Amino acid sequence: MAGGMVLVLPLLNRLCADYPLEIQQWFQQNYHARPAPLYSSVDLRHSGFKIAPVDTNLFPAGFNNISDAAFHRGIEAMGGLMRRDYPDAKRVMFVMEQHTRNLPYFDNVARLCAMIEGAGYEVMVVRLDLPSDAQTQIVRANGDVIDVQGVLLNDVGHIVSAAGFIPDIVILNNDLSTGCPQLLIDAQQPIIPSLEMGWYRRRKSIHFAAYHQVVQEFARHFELDPWIMSTATHQCGQINFKERQGLECVALGVEKVLHQIAQKYAEYGIIQEPYVYIKADNGTYGMGIMTVKDSQEVFDINKKNRNKMNVIKEGVQTTEVLIQEGIPTIDRHHGHSAEPMVYLMDGVPLGYIWRSNAVRDDRQSLNSMGMQFDACSEEQMRAYPAYGVLAQLATLATCFEYSEDIIS
Repeated sequence: MAGGMVLVLPLLNRLCADYPLEIQQWFQQNYHARPAPLYSSVDLRHSGFKIAPVDTNLFPAGFNNISDAAFHRGIEAMGGLMRRDYPDAKRVMFVMEQHTRNLPYFDNVARLCAMIEGAGYEVMVVRLDLPSDAQTQIVRANGDVIDVQGVLLNDVGHIVSAAGFIPDIVILNNDLSTGCPQLLIDAQQPIIPSLEMGWYRRRKSIHFAAYHQVVQEFARHFELDPWIMSTATHQCGQINFKERQGLECVALGVEKVLHQIAQKYAEYGIIQEPYVYIKADNGTYGMGIMTVKDSQEVFDINKKNRNKMNVIKEGVQTTEVLIQEGIPTIDRHHGHSAEPMVYLMDGVPLGYIWRSNAVRDDRQSLNSMGMQFDACSEEQMRAYPAYGVLAQLATLATCFEYSEDIIS
C-alpha cells in the first residue's frame, strides 16, 4: 500500500467482508488462556487515510447511549460470560464511581444493572466513598431512583453491603483513579475487571505499546501496513506542569512524534500539517489533554492551561504524559465533528455510538464540554464492520499490557 494515499475504511470493510471467519479465528487464537475483559469501550478516529483507536477504557460509562438491540446483545453476552466463568454465581455487587453528580453516568449505572438483572442475576449497587452503614438513593434525570449502599468487609473476608447483601461476584465500574482500597484487595469474592487494571496502575503508554504489537501481527497476517490502524506515541515522566518541570522531555517527544508522522505523510503523499495530543498517561474522562503542532507550544502554555494539565479526575496530579499522533476526523454527525465509539462485552462488539461536539473542530479532542452521543443504527454496524475489528484489536491489547506473552 505504500506510495499513495488509500481510503482506509472501505479497504478494511472489504477485508472484514471477505475474511470474517479467518479474522475471528485470529482473535480466538490470540486470546490464549487470557480471558477477554468483562467490558470495554474504544474511541476511534478516522481521517480517511487512517483509522485507529485513540483510547481504550476498561471501566466504561456510556452504556446508556447504546441502542436497544445492542443492549439485548449485552444481556446475552453478560449471561454467557457469567455462566461460563462463574457458574455458581447468583448475586452481583456493582461498584459505581464515587463523588459524582453526573446524571448521564447514573443512566449508565441503571443500564448496566438492567443487563445484569436481564441475564438472571440479583444486583446491588454500592459506592466505596459512602460510610459502611450508609443506605441512600441517587435520582436519575427521569426521576427514577437507584438504591445505593456503603460496603464493609466481614470477619471471613467477604465484601458486604450496608444492608447485608453478600455478592458472589463484584463488578467494578469505578476506575480506581485515586488508588485501590484495601477492602477490595482483601475481599475473597472474585472482582472483575481486575483491580490491577485501575488507573492508579494502568498507563496509556503501556496499552498502546501492547496495541502496536497486536496490530503489527494482525497487519502482517492480512498483508496491511499497521500505520493505517495505529498512532505513533512517546511517553514522558517526571512532569509537573504547574512548576514547568519536565517540559523539555515533552517538547522533544513532540518533535519525535511529529517527525514520524511527517515521514509517513510523505510516503503516502498526504498534504496535511501533522499534530499531536499530549495526554495524561493515567488520564480518563477527557481531562488532561492538549493539542499542539509545534514543540514550542509546550513551553508557551499559559498558566490556565498548565493548571488544567496538572491535575485530572479527583485531583490526581499528572506526572506522566503520552504524546500521541493526532488523527483529524472526517466524520460528521448532526453537522458537527464526530468520532465512533465501540462498546464491547467479553471482547465482542455490542454496538457503536457517535460522539459529536458542536464547539470542537476536526483536530481537537471531542471528549469535552459540548459533546453529545447518539447510538449508531444496526445498518451502520453492518456497513462498518471495521470499527468493531479495530475495537477488538484494542481490547485484545489490554490482555498483553502487563504480560510477557508474545502474540502469535
